[in-house]
Formats: sequence, structure tokens, C-alpha cells
Amino acid sequence: MSDSGTTTRAPVIIFAALILVVFGLLAVMWASVRGGHLLPHILGFAVYFLAFHVYLPYRVHKDATLKGRNATFWAVIAFLLPLVGAALYFVVAVVGHDATD
Repeated sequence: MSDSGTTTRAPVIIFAALILVVFGLLAVMWASVRGGHLLPHILGFAVYFLAFHVYLPYRVHKDATLKGRNATFWAVIAFLLPLVGAALYFVVAVVGHDATD
């Protein structure tokens, strides 16, 4: 972390790459044992998991941190209920922002 207040995204990128590698290896092993017809479903689940259970909570946490809200709470809600939690956070953030103006 530098003095300018910027942060690096490297840990998130590394985590996402590791998840893709693990899901990729599991998909290849599954396809070799059970046939390749389920491979798109397994890889699709990996993309879903990364998008909705890694990236979305990350963005909610980052936004909540910048706005001075309880970032950990909102990230956990966004992880457990991906679309509902993120939508709820952004509705509360907009309503809360309007109330303070």
C-alpha cells in the first residue's frame, strides 16, 4: 500500500485465478471419469461462484469501506445472498445518502 491511499487488487485476482484453476482441475477429473457432457455445467458454476460469491461481495465491501459503513457485515450479506444482499446494500446506501443530504 502506498502513501497515496491506493490499494492493489492482486489478492483478489490471485484468489480468482486459484478458484478457476481448482474448478478447472476438478472439471477435467470429472470429465475423464464421467464423460465430458457435464463439463460446461461445472465451468459455468465456477464462473457463477467467482462473479456472485467473490467479485460482488468484494465490490460491496470496497464501496462500504469508502462510504464508512460496516463493510464486513455487508460483504457477508452479499456473499450469503448474492443478488439480494448487494441490491439491499445499494438501496440502503442510496436511501442513506439521500437522507444525509
